[in-house]
Amino acid sequence: MYFLRLGGLALVLAPYPPGTEPGVPSAYGDGAYRDAFGVAHFGLHVENLAEAVETVRRLGAPILSEPRENTGLRFAYVGAPDGVVIELLQYGGPWAGWLGTSKAA
Repeated sequence: MYFLRLGGLALVLAPYPPGTEPGVPSAYGDGAYRDAFGVAHFGLHVENLAEAVETVRRLGAPILSEPRENTGLRFAYVGAPDGVVIELLQYGGPWAGWLGTSKAA
């Protein structure tokens, strides 16, 4: 996994799991394709996860997973065109310095 900082943004790059081969994209699931190519999943930092999810819901996009937390990172997955999964992330504390936000909640 690699982190690329672009101005105030952090782009997280990670390989597909071992054994994944190019093919026709499968239906998206909870955060990644089962077998596919190209951009399947990317994350965007948001200041307020619950508010961001409700905005996406009001706009009619599919909510693939409701907000949850893992190791201090709050996140939810939403569906985008062409089967791309967008991960909305709210982070602070130790993640703030790592991922480029100035807030250390």
